[in-house]
Amino acid sequence: MSKLDILILIIVAVPVIIGLSSGFLKNLLGFSAIVIGLFVATNFHPQIMSVFNSLSIPSQIGNGLAFAGVIVFFYVLGGYIARKISGINKFTASVDRFLGAIFGILQGLLIASVILLFLKYFNFISPENADNSLFYPFVAGVAPEILSLIAKVLPFTKSTFEDLKFLNVK
Repeated sequence: MSKLDILILIIVAVPVIIGLSSGFLKNLLGFSAIVIGLFVATNFHPQIMSVFNSLSIPSQIGNGLAFAGVIVFFYVLGGYIARKISGINKFTASVDRFLGAIFGILQGLLIASVILLFLKYFNFISPENADNSLFYPFVAGVAPEILSLIAKVLPFTKSTFEDLKFLNVK
């Protein structure tokens, strides 16, 4: 197992542990927030990017910061909303925690995929490291697959997703 595999396991394990402890409702809202963040980041990317351009940040760095910043914002917002309504949860504790872990796995894979593709785009992951990883080939494709599914359900988003060059790096 390579260092890259260990990084992937850690990135995926954190949301799973959080899902086990926080439960289904909080995790569902967190996952939904990431998907909404991806949608907003891709549809409003030019407007967000213009803010970074006005700050004289190099476009490649600003591009990544704009995209990641929107996703993080929606993730934090989703967590805040989940904490506010978590008292409504009527599932039994064990079922809630189990389902929370399942959503944690999905969340972790999505987060890991975006991070890996982002790192690969900026050449922080060499082709050799990617080739020698057990998990990279599977995990790196998660975000593009989710975006592809979203594009099938919401066809008007397809052109926006295609503009995100770092998501096309595998």
